[in-house]
Amino acid sequence: MKLKNKPAVLTNDILSHDSMYECLSECMVDLISIKNVNLKVYKISTPDEYQKELLDRLNYSHILKTRSIKAANDSLK
Repeated sequence: MKLKNKPAVLTNDILSHDSMYECLSECMVDLISIKNVNLKVYKISTPDEYQKELLDRLNYSHILKTRSIKAANDSLK
């Protein structure tokens, strides 16, 4: 993973994988699995702005969006 893909504002002190893992270890990762539509989605709940920026620098900001959860919910209707 490359931490330098995007400029940092809040997370400019995160320079190593160890510090990245330490910061993100406070996040809660949820796996949403719906068997009858064969859907598995990961989502991070309650990240702060610092963690959001870090995920954006890693190109993982998509796991913060609720669009996947809405799609899963819509497929059950």
